[in-house]
Amino acid sequence: MNSYESGKSTSTQHGFAETYSLGAGYYILHPRIIFGDAEASLTADQEFNKRTSQAQHWTQDNGVAYKVNGTILDRSPVPLHFNLNSSLLTVSPPFGRTYTVDSKHENLFLIIKNDLLPANISLTNGHSKTSGLETNTETSSSTFHAGVEHQGGTVSQTEASLDLSSTRQDIESGTSEENRDATISIHNALTWKNERDLTRRIDTRYTFRDKGGRFEGMQEGLGSNLDWKIGKALDGRLSYNRNRNEDVNAKSDLQSISGTLTQNFLRAIGVNLAGNITKGSYNDGKDDSKSASAGIRYTNRLPRESSLTANYNCSYNVMERMRTDVVIDVRDSISLSGVFPQFHTIPRGDVVAGSVRLYLDEAHTAPYTDFTVLPSGTQTRVLLNTDPGTGRLYLSYSYSQSPQVKYSTLAQGVGSYLSFLGNRYALNASYAWADQTVLSGTDLSSTIGDRTSLKLGAEWNFYPHYASLGYSDEQAPKSRVKAVEANWNHTMSGRRGATLVTRVQDLYSRSSYSGEAGGTSWDNTLMVSSTYTRLMVLNTKGKLTLSYYNLLTEAARSNKLGAQFALEGGYGKTTFTLDSAVNYSFSTSGRSLNQSLAFNIRRSF
Repeated sequence: MNSYESGKSTSTQHGFAETYSLGAGYYILHPRIIFGDAEASLTADQEFNKRTSQAQHWTQDNGVAYKVNGTILDRSPVPLHFNLNSSLLTVSPPFGRTYTVDSKHENLFLIIKNDLLPANISLTNGHSKTSGLETNTETSSSTFHAGVEHQGGTVSQTEASLDLSSTRQDIESGTSEENRDATISIHNALTWKNERDLTRRIDTRYTFRDKGGRFEGMQEGLGSNLDWKIGKALDGRLSYNRNRNEDVNAKSDLQSISGTLTQNFLRAIGVNLAGNITKGSYNDGKDDSKSASAGIRYTNRLPRESSLTANYNCSYNVMERMRTDVVIDVRDSISLSGVFPQFHTIPRGDVVAGSVRLYLDEAHTAPYTDFTVLPSGTQTRVLLNTDPGTGRLYLSYSYSQSPQVKYSTLAQGVGSYLSFLGNRYALNASYAWADQTVLSGTDLSSTIGDRTSLKLGAEWNFYPHYASLGYSDEQAPKSRVKAVEANWNHTMSGRRGATLVTRVQDLYSRSSYSGEAGGTSWDNTLMVSSTYTRLMVLNTKGKLTLSYYNLLTEAARSNKLGAQFALEGGYGKTTFTLDSAVNYSFSTSGRSLNQSLAFNIRRSF
């Protein structure tokens, strides 16, 4: 049963499902020819919906679920494995409404055994449909994979593969999206040792990907690494990479070559030197970048099970940008999970104000509008206020750049980590700063400037308690962000397998920024959960989880309370599970109540 209330609108959903299953092992003609196991289930699903704005609605669905696994000629050089299954899964996310996923899958897997070119081929088809979400989706997909390997003694190993896929997604709002994908990948590794038993390795990979559908495009990548052990404590690496990307929005071609030397002294001191040259070609011009870096790391074990690690790094980079566009458009996607409201991060601090857009579909035809954009130093955070009812959102935004400019960056950083008294206590600190200087041209976007980052932390690990406290202060040309994060975990064990696990997490962040959208903002996120598990009567195990979530910002606040109770047991050939959940939330936009109860009993004969 689910019920939901928001403002003056109330909806109630009751569901009852029955499943009767029968399964057994089988073989055809002979156990070595075809064998496996099969299971069939009869399901009856009844649902009652009532909304204040609509007439009550009653539905009843009957169906057959199945699961068939099998192998043909398992001892031959070409065994074939197959799997056919369908399922109706109930999902109860924390603080979220319960929903169901009805899915069907067919899988074939063929293995070709031989010493020269062992291969494998797989084919899958899938179909899934959600029910009970704010926005339900129906997805169909097919994939094909063929892979082959070749082993050239102990020196060479080669792998090649071909992957084909097609996906169609229909959204309840009426939009649909269809995409196709083809990928070819080849990888080779050459490994040998010289007369001093020092290892050399050449690792090369090539990938080509062609995308079809609404957003056609091509991706091509070539990379090679040469690892050369010069001495027992001296290692070298030389790398080359090229990546080309073409789609309806942009075109890019990036090439880079880099080298690294690493020297270890007395197992306590490590020194590294590195250099890199990168050239990029785009629709509107090109970039050239040259950099060099050096670093030293010290690690030592101290008395009383203590240890100390300290490091220093320094780098110098020159970037020459010869482009024409001041604003660059980007398309991306966000994977969703957990509790709402929730934050997601765009790894750029120069996002154009008002350019962030979110959509329910990849075609960008069904917008999601209940979100807030918060500039946050060298990145931009997006606060999703409500659950959009889908597992992924599609993102578009623009960022600004200075198109005709040459500038240098001198960056340095120091850090340390001290663990002492049997690793019960730990302290860590790091400070990094970067000085950016315009060498020629003009910084029209005002994105070039000095940056600093300070991080401090402490940990206390004294079983059954664990606690940590962290502080960070990051400054960028247009913003400054300060944050404090505190965590506490407690684990208690008792008789009959009883455990009580409690977790508390709090994060406070305060941002100040200048420019067109200048100002200050703050937010605080608190999460508290406690889970009690124990063996009850006979073979029955119970689990109770209580949760609280609180989000405060300058403009809004949200509170969520949740309780989940589960039982799992078995008597002889009979097993059962009971899952129930109650979630209540209230915020500045309204309140909601979700309740769910699911009971499953299974008898084997």
